[in-house]
Amino acid sequence: METLKPISLESATGIVAENLATVKQKFGFVPNLYASFANDPHFLEGYLRLSAAFERSTNLTSMEKQIVLLTASLENHCQYCAAGYTIALRKLRADEEMIKSIRARETVKNDKYNALVDLTRSIVIERGKSRAEGDDNRPEQHGGLLNMRG
Repeated sequence: METLKPISLESATGIVAENLATVKQKFGFVPNLYASFANDPHFLEGYLRLSAAFERSTNLTSMEKQIVLLTASLENHCQYCAAGYTIALRKLRADEEMIKSIRARETVKNDKYNALVDLTRSIVIERGKSRAEGDDNRPEQHGGLLNMRG
């Protein structure tokens, strides 16, 4: 399997350079994940658009969004991403016990956050479907979170 070499902001041109500059402005540096995605300008663009759409979501708080991202990263076995989202949760002053519970795949004490973690895990494991969808669409199985609409 071929390994992608990260594209540096200094060597990037065109839309890739613009997108990497935006990433640097947001994070203060260009994470290797984005620099690797830059090998395919369309992939990088798509990833940035998807990320921006998720960030603009009005249904979830900043804390809830980071909980979703950390949970999905753990289920996808992306330790690099999980480390980043753990830092983001700490910056939001998330309860350390909650972070540890999510990372250990244990029950989170806050019922709402636990339902969000459970729903996220289910969607990732089932590749886009919640287990509740296959069970008479009973949203109460995930604390009513399936009914969240913007």
